[in-house]
Amino acid sequence: MRLVKRQAVRFTFHDPSDPDYTLSRTYGSIKQTAQDDELLAFGKALAALLPGDQLANVQVTIASDVEAD
Repeated sequence: MRLVKRQAVRFTFHDPSDPDYTLSRTYGSIKQTAQDDELLAFGKALAALLPGDQLANVQVTIASDVEAD
């Protein structure tokens, strides 16, 4: 049985006017019930706070433990 222990989400932003610019932010311990549309909405809201930035990527990392029966 696999038990999810924690999740983290990483948002990557870029500025179309500067191809060398990339910014990443990682948030740990997100709710296991967080839906994809909620994560995208949060990432887009963060991008709105960063002048010129656009949300480029959202990556969810899940850490699980596997227990024997």
